[in-house]
Amino acid sequence: MRRLGYLALEQNDILNAKKYFQESLTFNYETGDKPGVTASLTSLAALAIHLDKPVVAARLYGKVESQLESLSINMLFLDQGELGRIRNKLLTTLDEAAFTAAFAEGWEMSEEQAIELAERVFGEGD
Repeated sequence: MRRLGYLALEQNDILNAKKYFQESLTFNYETGDKPGVTASLTSLAALAIHLDKPVVAARLYGKVESQLESLSINMLFLDQGELGRIRNKLLTTLDEAAFTAAFAEGWEMSEEQAIELAERVFGEGD
């Protein structure tokens, strides 16, 4: 699902990108796949960047980095590349103080809080 979301995002098909990313997040969360949840949050951070919501992206990015550290996992190559692009975009979009504050907020979020943030920002009808 996540890969289909990235393809839709590349075509600027926001509605389908959002749908695929959310389906990926829901599936991974419900099945207890922590690396999958982390990758899904990465995809939603990419969507936030695309929709010019850098603070949301920075929060999600902070949670992703926190998950990677706490779970001692590596992401798939494609997801690693996306994570690098998100970081670079955030560092050129937000000033240091705004980035640091949003990143720290995301770092401290629980997985459920990050999912709730994504649902609130990217929920149906958004």
